[in-house]
Amino acid sequence: MMNLMARLMPSCREVTGLLASGELESVPRMKRLLVRLHLSMCAHCSRFARQLRVISRALRAAWVPSAAPGADALKSRILERLRSI
Repeated sequence: MMNLMARLMPSCREVTGLLASGELESVPRMKRLLVRLHLSMCAHCSRFARQLRVISRALRAAWVPSAAPGADALKSRILERLRSI
């Protein structure tokens, strides 16, 4: 059973890549479950996930609206990406 879990479990590189890219919510449900399991077992990856959340919150708090053309569309895209983390 443990051998099967080890084969199915995503690597640290894969987990951090999914977290950093914001693509975790777009992967199949079983893969998300395995990533969550990995995060519960791996101190390094769970620390990385917490760091991403802190950075995301800090960026949201520091956001200053700009009068530049297209700023609203850019802001929407950035916030949408940050929410998916």
